[in-house]
Order: sequence, then structure tokens, then C-alpha cells
Amino acid sequence: MGSQHYRLFFWVALLSFGSGFPLLFSSEILKAYLLTSGLDLYYISLLGILIIPYVFSWLWAPVIDYVTNKSLMTHGQLISTVFIFIGCCIHSYTLIDLNQHYFWLMLSALLLAAGAATQDHLVEKYRRVLLPSNLWVTAMGYSIFAFRLAILFSGGAGFVLADFLGWDRFFQLSAFTMYGFGLLSLLLPRTVSQSRATLYGQYLKSYESAGLLFKDKSKFSFLILYRLGFFWIESMAIVYMISELKMGLAEVGLVLKVLGVFGVAIGAFVTKNILRVYTVPMVFVVINSAQHLLLFSFYAVNLFGLGKTVFMGLLIIGCALQGAIGLVSGVWFMQESEADLASFNFSLWYGVSIAGRLAVAPIAYYIVSAYHWEGFFLIGVLVGFISLFATCFLLPQKHALYEAKLSQTS
Repeated sequence: MGSQHYRLFFWVALLSFGSGFPLLFSSEILKAYLLTSGLDLYYISLLGILIIPYVFSWLWAPVIDYVTNKSLMTHGQLISTVFIFIGCCIHSYTLIDLNQHYFWLMLSALLLAAGAATQDHLVEKYRRVLLPSNLWVTAMGYSIFAFRLAILFSGGAGFVLADFLGWDRFFQLSAFTMYGFGLLSLLLPRTVSQSRATLYGQYLKSYESAGLLFKDKSKFSFLILYRLGFFWIESMAIVYMISELKMGLAEVGLVLKVLGVFGVAIGAFVTKNILRVYTVPMVFVVINSAQHLLLFSFYAVNLFGLGKTVFMGLLIIGCALQGAIGLVSGVWFMQESEADLASFNFSLWYGVSIAGRLAVAPIAYYIVSAYHWEGFFLIGVLVGFISLFATCFLLPQKHALYEAKLSQTS
């Protein structure tokens, strides 16, 4: 593999780091901020609405495809603009009195989530058009590691910084980090596009693609269901660790973000090598089989009171499975999408899959309130089975023909 390839991987990894860094500021970080500021579970459960921009980012994704396809702005200029906008949203957290202006905090977080959803798929499109297909699997490996490393810094180190410096100082440092990534993005290698499509034509082509997805009931159902088990545990893991296991912010950050990022890296590395031998659908089945076993293990740990050490170990295994399913999903999406529709298709497919997360948050809150943690973990076993069923029987059979040869030159 030549130095030119490693140069491309460097930029892909850098963008993935910048893309991952703000992700938790509208989810786990904000959840911990509210929890440690004395707000009850009702207000925390409302954070589920911040998933909405991720579900509906396909509505404005054709504009991104149009702007980049027509070269009205370079990918670097557009990514830079979005990164700086996200930095401004994070900075605004320090200006809002949480106890008096909860609505304005939520509005700022909603705008941040919209920016994060936009840059996620903009980065994915850039990776799709920048790299030849034989580098996709390797690039996804670098991307996932850098993405999770960013979460390590914002979530893991961030929780520690918030514990020692306070939330305001942590938010300020994070905002300036995003400003820095915004400036670095201006140096990205340019890609060449000569599309003649009008904005109307871009929307028309995009929604024709959407129509094909909605007509394909198996693929549509698979996208909704295949990650439900992961979403279920994610929805209440931090709440359980803080409220039931009595863990501090530093401990939560160490487990979820410091040790967790190594779990993700290992999961992605192992999956990258497995994809050299087995088909994409087979790898999906193996991952979700392991996820179902993991959810059963969480239930057993809570039922028998095995303690936080075992729980923490299971969470790290869960992070490895997250890395695995993230890599195989990314490769599958790149296989499926045309380059000139990449932002739209990625945002639509991710939006459909994240719709499951949107539904999970309030249901999980209700289950914990009504049936306590025993009920939550028991329902988790059922949710995991649903994800496994979707992977075994709803993943379109035509993809069984995909031999994962993309990585042979990686």
C-alpha cells in the first residue's frame, strides 16, 4: 500500500475524529450534565427527541449532494462551516441557565444534533467519493477507530475534565476544539465532480431512491430493527451506572469512553479481517447473535447482583460489538449507494435505523419507572432477539452474493 493511500487514510481518520467529537453533546454528555445538575428522569427522558435530526436529515441531504456535486463549495469548505456551527452550539451551553431556561438548552442541543447529523453524512459522502472501492474496508477501520477515539476525548476525558474543572470550562474547551477542526478541514484534498443536475433534479433522483427503499419491505424492516438491542442498552446505561451502581463521572468516563474505545477498536479490527473471508450478511448474523447473548448476560448480572465489575466488563464487550457492527454497516452502505446520492442515501438509511433509537428512549424510561431495572433488562433480551431475527430473515437475500473482496488489497 503506497504513501498516497496512507495520506488519504490520514484525512479520512481526521474527519472521522472531528465527526465523532461532538456526537455525545446531544446525548450522553448532556444526559450526565442534567443528571449531575439535579434534574429528574423525566427531563432526561426528553433527550430522546434530540435523535429527530438524525432520523430526518435526509430531508436536507439532497442540498448537500447538490452543492458538492456541482462544486458550489468544496467538501472541505462545507465541512468546515458545519464544524464551526457545531462549536458555536456547544459554546452556547455555557450561556444558558439550566434551571431557568431548560427549553433554550434543548433548542441549542437540537441545533447541535442537526449539525452533527449533517456533518456525519457529509463526511461519509466525502469518504465514498475520495476512495477507490478496494480501500473501503480499511478506510472504515481507520474511521471507526478515529471516531471512537474522539468519543474517548469528548466523553471519557470530558467526564474527567467536567469533574475537576466544571461543566462550563469543559464546554468552552470542546467548542474551541471544534473551531480547530473547522479550520483544518479547509486543507482537505479536493474531489472532482461534474454533475449537471439541478437542485430540483437532485431532489427528484433522491426521492426516487427513497421510493425504492420503502417498496423493499425486507430491507426497510431490517434497517429499523437490526440495531435495536444496542440502542436499548445505550438508552439507560449511564443512568443505571450512576443511580444504581453509584459510580462517579470519572468512573463512567473510564468505562464507557476510555476502555470502551479500545473495545471498539478491537471489534473493528477483528471484523475487518473476518470480512476478508466471510460475506457481509454472515458477519451481520454473527454480531447480532453475540449481541443477543450479551443482553441476556446483562439480565443475569442484574438479577443475581453480580456487581459493577462484571457489568463494566460486559459494557466493554458491548463496545467491541458496536465497533464490529459499525464497520460492517459502513461497508454495506458504501456498497449500496451511488456516489452522487451518497449523502442522501446514508442519511436516509441511518435515519431509518435510528428511528428505533427514537422509539426506545421513552419506552425504556417507562419500563424502568413501572417495572424497575429487572423489567428493563428482561425486555432487553426480547429486543435482542428481535434484532437477531431481523438480521437472519429480513436482510435482503441478494446481499448473500456479496463476497467481501473489497479488503483483499487492504
